[in-house]
Amino acid sequence: MVFLHSLTRGSALFARRLEIHSSHFLISLCTFDALVAAHQLSEGGEEAQLKRIAELQAENDAIGHELQKQLEDAET
Repeated sequence: MVFLHSLTRGSALFARRLEIHSSHFLISLCTFDALVAAHQLSEGGEEAQLKRIAELQAENDAIGHELQKQLEDAET
């Protein structure tokens, strides 16, 4: 009887672990799909991508400077 209870408990634990691993796999798969979709070549090829990256970096820098200014203003 104890062996049967132990076996059932072990099977339940195995099933739960399998469920958790399946969930993690699905999340990883969705993340991978999103990354692939985001990385696909835009029209214009590599040059257009490099130009867009430079634009995004400039935008990021401008926002960073503005946030830094707001932070400094808030501290005074």
